[in-house]
Amino acid sequence: MTAAKSVWSGRAAPYLGVSYSEWEETLIFPAGVNFVLAPTLDFLCMHDGRRTHALVTFKQRDSNITIMAVDLQKPRLGISLGWGLK
Repeated sequence: MTAAKSVWSGRAAPYLGVSYSEWEETLIFPAGVNFVLAPTLDFLCMHDGRRTHALVTFKQRDSNITIMAVDLQKPRLGISLGWGLK
């Protein structure tokens, strides 16, 4: 279950969740906040219930490029593409 709310005129969206891990047999509490830095730029700081990650996403009409710091250390790059969108 997750609860989220846009604040600051939609420029930030914090969230908090709770889920049960069958593998670990315990509750985990993911949380984070997404900040809209510009119409095509977002910053997300998130805790997945175990580790903390930071992501910066550059958004275009049919694609996104995300630069991630997994565990706030390991750099990663993600690219998403869309088609047929209007």
